[in-house]
Amino acid sequence: MKKGWQLVSRKFGLLVFILVFIGGFKGIFGPTSLYVGVFVLTGLLMFKEMPLGVSLKRQWLLVPAFYGLVTVVPYWLTLVLPEFVKLFLVASTVLIILLVLVRTLQYQSYIPFLMLFALNQQDRTPIGPRLVAALVGGLVVVLVAVLYRKERAKNWPDSLEKAAFKPSLQQNQSLIIKLTAGILCAYLVGQWLGAVKVGWIMLTVISLTQPDLALTRQKSGQRLTATVIGLLVFTLLFLVLVPQTYFATLLIGISYAYMFVKTYFVKMIFNTVNALNAAVFSLSLTPNVMLVERLLFVLLGVVVVYLIGYAYRYFERNLTSQSA
Repeated sequence: MKKGWQLVSRKFGLLVFILVFIGGFKGIFGPTSLYVGVFVLTGLLMFKEMPLGVSLKRQWLLVPAFYGLVTVVPYWLTLVLPEFVKLFLVASTVLIILLVLVRTLQYQSYIPFLMLFALNQQDRTPIGPRLVAALVGGLVVVLVAVLYRKERAKNWPDSLEKAAFKPSLQQNQSLIIKLTAGILCAYLVGQWLGAVKVGWIMLTVISLTQPDLALTRQKSGQRLTATVIGLLVFTLLFLVLVPQTYFATLLIGISYAYMFVKTYFVKMIFNTVNALNAAVFSLSLTPNVMLVERLLFVLLGVVVVYLIGYAYRYFERNLTSQSA
């Protein structure tokens, strides 16, 4: 019983910290920096627990540079540039991040950077405040990682800082190729559709892409089912049952409940509800349109991941048979 109350109070303290951090970040750098703040916080919570796979000296440069890169490049993509230049910018951005973080890719150390890259797509707000927020936020992430270095080394079984675990480029090449190709395809699909929320397709690709095709199939089925359930939950709670006066309380309650969720399937239900909240209430987009687009874009993301996965397996088998 005591441990249960300790868990509840600890999670509540974390929720308060998250709300204060995001609110403070938004207050300092402006409302356009909201996504930056969310994924600075994601990086902060991730990298205090796990090593990044590069030396601390390099982290002071690389982490802010990555946050800056995934903020600047999407802004460039909104400018009038030749299409092949935009494709090069997308592919090179993803590759740079994945190749530098190659030692920790299996722990999804790319998540804060690539997801911010996805959500920054089609953002035409002034780049200045967001870029400053990204660079400062990156420094905060490294500072916290440095402060937790000794504690992390105790708890990390195969500490990369002790060089006990060194995945090679060859070991992670499947994930690198699939992620780069998948994000590139998602960008092309979004451009073809002229979609405002093209980032939703990219996010699905980032979330579902795995080195193993069987795991990708399993997660894809769960993601689609969870998306449908999340759409129904959002509709019932925010469009039918709960008056708008209580939305803030409901959002805090959902955020708190999410902290106790461990399974991927249930997490995706919560993620769907939260993404729709952000689109409808933060960005003032039409609910009915967002409901349809969310389902469509997740479905498109799943299709992209499947196509890339099967194409990779086909070429891999052909190359293997030819070299045998």
